[in-house]
Amino acid sequence: MCEAMSTIPSDDKPGSAAVDLVDLIGESVVVFGFDMRVTAWNAEAERLYGWKREEVLGGVIQAAVQCSPDQPLSVILVTVQETGVWRGEFVRTTKSRKTVAVSAKWTLRRDIDGQPFDIVETSRDLTEVRRTEEDLSRVQYQYQNLFQASVASFWELGFGEVGSMVRDLLKSGITDLRVHFRDNPDYVRRMIRATRIIDVNEQSVQMFGNGDREAARRSLDPYWPDESLPVFAESVVAAFEGKPHFSSEAVFTSLDGQRFETLFTVSYPPKIMQTSRILVGIVDVTQANKAKAAQEASERRYQELFRFLPISLLQLEGREVVEVYKEARSRGITEFLQHLKENPDIVDRLLNSLMIVEVNQRTVSMFRARSMDEFTGSVARYWTESREVFCEAVAARYAGKPGFESLVRMRAHDGTIIDALFFAAFEPITGKQESSIVGLIDVSDRVKAQEMLAHVQAEIAHAARVSVLGELAASIAHEVSQPLTAIETNTEASMLWLQRSPPNIEEVRELSARTAVEVQRAADIIHRIRSMAVRAEPEHRSIDLNLIVQEAMLFLRHELQRNEVHSSLQLGSQLPNVFGDRVQLQQVIVNLAINAIQAMASAKSMPRVLTVRTARTSRRDVAIYIEDTGPGIADEAFERLFESFFTTKATGMGIGLPICRSIVEAHGGEISAGNREEGTGALFTIHLPEVSTDEPTS
Repeated sequence: MCEAMSTIPSDDKPGSAAVDLVDLIGESVVVFGFDMRVTAWNAEAERLYGWKREEVLGGVIQAAVQCSPDQPLSVILVTVQETGVWRGEFVRTTKSRKTVAVSAKWTLRRDIDGQPFDIVETSRDLTEVRRTEEDLSRVQYQYQNLFQASVASFWELGFGEVGSMVRDLLKSGITDLRVHFRDNPDYVRRMIRATRIIDVNEQSVQMFGNGDREAARRSLDPYWPDESLPVFAESVVAAFEGKPHFSSEAVFTSLDGQRFETLFTVSYPPKIMQTSRILVGIVDVTQANKAKAAQEASERRYQELFRFLPISLLQLEGREVVEVYKEARSRGITEFLQHLKENPDIVDRLLNSLMIVEVNQRTVSMFRARSMDEFTGSVARYWTESREVFCEAVAARYAGKPGFESLVRMRAHDGTIIDALFFAAFEPITGKQESSIVGLIDVSDRVKAQEMLAHVQAEIAHAARVSVLGELAASIAHEVSQPLTAIETNTEASMLWLQRSPPNIEEVRELSARTAVEVQRAADIIHRIRSMAVRAEPEHRSIDLNLIVQEAMLFLRHELQRNEVHSSLQLGSQLPNVFGDRVQLQQVIVNLAINAIQAMASAKSMPRVLTVRTARTSRRDVAIYIEDTGPGIADEAFERLFESFFTTKATGMGIGLPICRSIVEAHGGEISAGNREEGTGALFTIHLPEVSTDEPTS
């Protein structure tokens, strides 16, 4: 290759006849003298470095391919001259300014007299190899969770005889190899048997040869079952079509009959029919396929459950929600719910960015829609009624909770308001930071039933209060008659003083003031009676319990006097308020007090003392204790004491105590009954939860 690109000088002497082989070599071949001037440059060198032969011949190699050897050039030259050969790596720059890494070998050539006259460099491009290694490393990293171990089996196969067989087919007039191989599987089997195993790696020995390298290298035939014959046939076709590689899934069997599902790949070198050698890679994907099948089955089950469960399910995605959380955390916000209350625009942002990905059929029917296609866009349209619950849900997710549930009211597509039990599953369940699953159970009928029940209970409670007023008719009449009598007396006296001559205006003024006091007293009595008699919806507010007790005892003042009962109020100081309806709680105290008064009167107990105590307990709630000195509660009555229509009174209806329990439990409290530990008499205890500090006070 002294004068022609495709030639290389012979070993006899410089400039002799050349052998036209160098361009067939898959490596770069460059020849240069000790002055580093190039005398030969093969086709692979042109391809690798981008410089044509005529551009570099006669020039210094460093001018064409600037390189960084792993050793100084002076050291390399000394090594070549002393030993005749040097091996190492260069990082070189191509004509297009790309960087390539090559593995190089410098060989010293001598003439017939043994005198050195030039150096032959053969080099192999490592750039693609390293890129392939990086790609393989990345693929292995991506799939490391799927595979416990991923080690490839490599085979070096001799393809020469198979090439001859295929060429004979083509000479015989066969034009479509695929069809011929498909119709003649025995011929494909013959090609497999004609393929020589040149070498295998250790993984192949362990995977297919039971650890016996010699046995593994004898024949390809035992490893290739009939079901994989089409794969071998297609790999042969790909080789003759000039494709650089072929890949397919295939089944192989080991010498002991073990079956492997694999990814089968073949890399064809240029001019495959001349080299007759191919490199085959086999990756065992048996477990991966099983995992994939299991995953697909799991996804099918999930989709079937998602679509056909009789519960409304929605899959939501909110990438911007994640961004809002990141912004809040970067600002050090810990109370996200309070943050939302102070920034309602953020709530709008969250609602509008939380998108519906998928819904099931139950959601379509529940929201009065025609099809799943109507559920596009954000969730904002559904949260017009329970915006505060939405804030609580996103705050729960911000706090890292796995889920959230609450009662909500949502607007259906036809405008109907739906009462629903709402529950959401967040990242720990869905596995995705931006994804969540929302479920809804329509409880509209149950809510209506509860509202109706509450209404009925309110009506019964009202009837019970009216009944109590009937029992207290004499006391009420006495209470009202006192201020009315005083008013009448003051009015008559005022008329007499006015008839005097001259009228005694001072006396009339004083009597008028007394009359006004009695009028207010009568009005207060009527107000208390009216509050017990009126039918109204419960109004829950923060209440001073001691004040309720005092008003109730004032209401029963005449009843206590008439039955010769002494009342004792022992009210705790600085009690926290309770949250409830003033009239209902007063009804409970009045009802229990009347029961105590009547029990003591009917048993002719002496002395007759009604004690009402209030106190804050160690349970962090407020307790009311109502006790008497009567006969107490009989043992047989304890279990049925709060049953509806059970009574120990001859004329009782049996609804008083059940109503008391219903009212107390509706206030989040509990009521219990027992007998006093000291002496005789009954003791009723009521526990009510303390009110939070931000509730309105009555």
